[in-house]
Amino acid sequence: MRRVLLALLLPLPALAFDRPALDDFYERTRGRAAAFDDCTGFCDGHRLLQLLVGAQVANPSTDALRPALAEGLRLGVDAGLRPNSESVLRSQAFADLLVVNDTGDRITDFVWKNTAFYSTDHDEGDGGVHLSADAVVADRTELTPGDFAEFQRRPFRLLDTEVEVAPIGPKVDKDAHLALPLGAAWRRRWTRDGASLEERLAFSGALAFRGFPKHRGDHYQLDAARLTHVAWDTPAGEASAWRLSFGYQRLSPDLPGTELWILGGYGWHEGANEASGWLAQVGVAFHPVPAHQAGLGHDTWLGLDQATARFERLHRTQVYYRFDDGTYRAGLAWDRVSRGGDVLHALVPELGYRPAWLFGLMLGGRVRVAAFDGDGPAPEDERFELALDWLL
Repeated sequence: MRRVLLALLLPLPALAFDRPALDDFYERTRGRAAAFDDCTGFCDGHRLLQLLVGAQVANPSTDALRPALAEGLRLGVDAGLRPNSESVLRSQAFADLLVVNDTGDRITDFVWKNTAFYSTDHDEGDGGVHLSADAVVADRTELTPGDFAEFQRRPFRLLDTEVEVAPIGPKVDKDAHLALPLGAAWRRRWTRDGASLEERLAFSGALAFRGFPKHRGDHYQLDAARLTHVAWDTPAGEASAWRLSFGYQRLSPDLPGTELWILGGYGWHEGANEASGWLAQVGVAFHPVPAHQAGLGHDTWLGLDQATARFERLHRTQVYYRFDDGTYRAGLAWDRVSRGGDVLHALVPELGYRPAWLFGLMLGGRVRVAAFDGDGPAPEDERFELALDWLL
């Protein structure tokens, strides 16, 4: 699907919600098989290669640099192998390279994501093992509403990895197998001068039901019960949490183009303070016809402020709509993050034009208008971007 490459390589309003509140182990590899059958570049069901070369004019900012006009390049690659209906090996990278006209300062955003999923029983028999691994390397100059929701105050570098082993049992209905996914994840954030911002280690185990209905390349999953333990090491001290959760990771209700997720749980957290409470992630995504996409989601969880080692209640609501018929694009996204006593609203409209006579080039623009009520810091109030991208 063309929109998958755009969602990865073009930082436009999200076509899927970027922060799973309860279970990173499922969400991180969920889109692994998208675009193998329908893409902008080369794809034949088993192989995939898509490239992006573009230019942009924007007014980026960081905590040390106020908004200023900048110009630069956009580069991206998405390559993968799919040897059978379930197993996937994929690597995706994106670089945003900007130079501020007035000062000569360089602003770089870089993301490199590698995903692997292997099934020993790709013919959906009784039994087998699913193995998955995911790694993200990033260099972030600009902060986004998602970073604000995770208490990030400064540009950072990131290394985030996870592995999961899931023994698969017999079928329990026409689509789902009994599964016992067991996972481990490690994440480290640090500043560009090498100072550590956070180190996190997580272990998770679940009794689940997993299936690939209608020959999907990624699976749906119902967690009957999941237990997760997370430990943090921050400059302000150590912290830990136990979380018990359950619910549908993705649910296909036999409505064309509709996906639901309904997750709930409870967490016990201990750091500089003790906090316990309910956790939830609910939402729906619609894509009933190819040209229209929409979604609504809400997360509530207890997040760790790395600067104080205290846990705070967070809420995040995301809504988006996009029209894209291959030539014209128009969309609008709204993001609201409530973090303790601070509230951030971000509204992002976008427009795009991809005429056939431009040889695959797309002219697009977006503006982020934010309103912030709190002590900060937060992403800048306004951020615009004009880009000319060539997808090939």
